Amino acid sequence: MTHQEPLAAASCAELSEAFSAHAPVVWRVLRRHGVDNDSLEDGTHDVFVIAQRKWHTFEERGSRRAWLIGIAVRVAKTYRNKHQRSAGPAALTPTGNIPDSPSATATPFETTDRRQREELLQTLLSRLSPIQESLIVLTVLEDHSLTEAAAALGLARRRAYYERDKGLAALAKLLGAALGAKTQGEPRP
Repeated sequence: MTHQEPLAAASCAELSEAFSAHAPVVWRVLRRHGVDNDSLEDGTHDVFVIAQRKWHTFEERGSRRAWLIGIAVRVAKTYRNKHQRSAGPAALTPTGNIPDSPSATATPFETTDRRQREELLQTLLSRLSPIQESLIVLTVLEDHSLTEAAAALGLARRRAYYERDKGLAALAKLLGAALGAKTQGEPRP
């Protein structure tokens, strides 16, 4: 057992370094994947607890960041499923998951408009497959490379390209339908 103790001590130092470097990314991934504001801190903690337990399984062929993103996506799914079970059918439409961060000069109208657009995007993303939703969130909204997103989700790059492109096409169609229904009957300027 003496062999395990130095490994754990080294992992703690590495984990602390990883937390400092990647906690903001993990937080954003959880938030973008539908974890509610009240659970973001706990979710981030859970990601790093899981990472510490599985530290020895990390393979150097991928990046530590991609590995942590993959854990965060799975933790977010667990949190969403738990929330949906406890809140019932109304929980299927994610609203209010993205904390407000309006600029200092934003008017209340601009803040409300931004919030409504974010809620619409969250709702439309939730209608895609979980893989497509995760790929779009990671590559388009969070600006990660597709290679990194594929590694985080355990997908081959070719499948990741296919799923992301298919998801973007479906999202464009859903967005067109949502905006068409929203503006139908409104006078055009």
